[in-house]
Amino acid sequence: MSRGRLIVLEGLDGAGTTTQVARLAALFRDAGQDVVATFEPSDSPDGKLVRSLIKGADRRSPLAMARIGLLYAADRCVHLDQTLLPAVRRGALVFTDRYLMSSLVYQSLHLPTAWVRTINRYAPRPDVTLFVDVSAETAVSRRVQRGRDMDLFEAERFQAKLRQLYLRFCPAFRADVVPGAGTVDEVTERLLSALAGHRIQP
Repeated sequence: MSRGRLIVLEGLDGAGTTTQVARLAALFRDAGQDVVATFEPSDSPDGKLVRSLIKGADRRSPLAMARIGLLYAADRCVHLDQTLLPAVRRGALVFTDRYLMSSLVYQSLHLPTAWVRTINRYAPRPDVTLFVDVSAETAVSRRVQRGRDMDLFEAERFQAKLRQLYLRFCPAFRADVVPGAGTVDEVTERLLSALAGHRIQP
């Protein structure tokens, strides 16, 4: 049985990665391929706790952020063990909305990057990383238009810092930077073109 591929979509909150993971998964599934679409934080107990803690986290407290970082890493271990690696081993295409680069980006705002790398050292690098690039203003505007509550990381000043960190980490992950402006269909086409460059096509 051939090995599958782990494909990660990364981006600011509001970049559209959730929508694009669903669209790409549907396109490849309709073409007859074995596809898994997932996300992080996952639906594990650790992942649910992460989501609840982020909304009330005090970004001035290194201890609070360290706790969240450890929970992210724990959730990733469960996600890898129960979902990602079994699917890749059976030959599936796995599309995940966020993964390791998100932890490095978000947590490096508050914690030493080396520490974040250490607690995630058992997480394998993805086969393909696609960074959906939008401006901080666009990301925040989309979130507001959707009526979403703004959490710790979603104020515009944080989004601007996050975007710079994402772009800084992209070379280490050999990430394709895909413009996220335009219609949903236009972004999907750009993502498909990027995947084709990795010999991944529906």
